[in-house]
Amino acid sequence: MLSKQFFAGNFKSLFKGNGSNFKELREYNIGDDIKSIDWKTSARYAKPFVKINEEERLQKIYFLIDVSKSIEFGTSDRTIKDIIAEICFILAYSCFKNNDEVGAIFFSNKVEKIIPFSNHKNILSIIAKELIDFKPTNSGTNYKDTLEYVNLSVKKNTVIFFISDFISDFDYEKELAIFSKKFNPIIIQINDTFEENIPKTNLIKVLDKEKQVVRYVEISDAEKIKSQILQKQLLFEKKLKQYRIKFISINTDENYILKIKTFFDKYKTYKY
Repeated sequence: MLSKQFFAGNFKSLFKGNGSNFKELREYNIGDDIKSIDWKTSARYAKPFVKINEEERLQKIYFLIDVSKSIEFGTSDRTIKDIIAEICFILAYSCFKNNDEVGAIFFSNKVEKIIPFSNHKNILSIIAKELIDFKPTNSGTNYKDTLEYVNLSVKKNTVIFFISDFISDFDYEKELAIFSKKFNPIIIQINDTFEENIPKTNLIKVLDKEKQVVRYVEISDAEKIKSQILQKQLLFEKKLKQYRIKFISINTDENYILKIKTFFDKYKTYKY
């Protein structure tokens, strides 16, 4: 319940400006920005009222979700897919409470499924169920083609939560640049703790779910592998900063609710 309360207000603050064109007054609801309270009206009626401005209009929110085999990886109690499903449900609930329209695009190495925009309460269970039960027809991941499709097909200024592990090579800079200018994107990267705690052993058995094969991988130089992962991550984050894309990185074993709340608080006064 706590997560629902603070996300409803912070989510609205993240994408909707305070505005200057007054529309109406209504009673205060949990999660409303306290800056919008009309204190004179509140004092007159002995209960809080908030000002509603024209900018506080219905938004279209897309969840661009990686459903490739790599998100089924997990060395803790939960897999990357588990965390993605939970985060999507919480954020979708926040959208619903704001009366926004929510939709989803599932992708692997191609666009796999599109869930059309809706602000009906059933959209929450539809996205959650589809995400949990969905079996992709392709196992790989292709960010380049996915972004190209989104850039051509989705309406400008749509808010897009782009969610994946982002472990593939960064070969989609051109598409990402267009994506950053056309939409209001937030990238959510879900990592497994294994990448930060590679065991110091000579050989490990690994199931490559994207290629459906078992491999024996030599990792005698764990520090070198960690360095390569770090360099790839630094390049990825550098490009996100270059294109001014808001970004959250979450590990499967951490408190993601607190981390997302901190993120929302950081951008609370941001206006498009």
